[in-house]
Amino acid sequence: MRVSPRHFLEHFTPLNYLLPIPLLLLSWQTPALDIQPSRDPDTGLLTWRSMDRGFLLELQQLPPDYIRAIYEAQGFPTALIENIAAYCVFGTVASNVSGKRLSYQVADWRYVSVDGTSHPVKTKSEWLREWQAGGIENNWTLLPERQHFNAGDWYQGFTTIKTHRDQPFELIYSWTLEDETHVGHIKEMRCAPENTTSDPVPKTTADHAESTVVLPGHSSGTGASTNEPQPH
Repeated sequence: MRVSPRHFLEHFTPLNYLLPIPLLLLSWQTPALDIQPSRDPDTGLLTWRSMDRGFLLELQQLPPDYIRAIYEAQGFPTALIENIAAYCVFGTVASNVSGKRLSYQVADWRYVSVDGTSHPVKTKSEWLREWQAGGIENNWTLLPERQHFNAGDWYQGFTTIKTHRDQPFELIYSWTLEDETHVGHIKEMRCAPENTTSDPVPKTTADHAESTVVLPGHSSGTGASTNEPQPH
């Protein structure tokens, strides 16, 4: 089912779902040992949420037509749109709920396909080089690839995985809390289907109290990035 950019964007509002920071600070110490996704009852899209040692990471499936709508609305050429729509794209929120200094670097993240092969996660800089070669300067939709957080900061954007849409994979991600590096695993992740069974517009919290959809380009970060401007 192909949906117009206007249909997507008219149904999408900024993210307002985050838990109150004091609640997160009290609950972060419990690691996520077995992360089970939640399913949106309207769209069927899945969200994985891991809170482990001060780092809250949430990834929600985004269907290809939503990705097309975002970039069509920004005037991307068709070839660049179809390139990113061919990836498995996840709306991602990364939050520091530790009360301490925290950082991550997407270049250190990996995903493991069903054949056991480990692959790097494509970074924002890699996407921007491709887009700039095609005459596009956009830089606000993607998750910042390297970020330092103050207590309570959060950042969001797209995470892109190049794998078969119908095959599961394991995401291996890392972060540094003060001077100690930690590694997290989310197993049995899956891409959004090419076609959804109902209205494919992802629901925001304005539409559904339990849904947590990412609208790229918004953050509450106050810490300085090491290699790119602050998201806004």
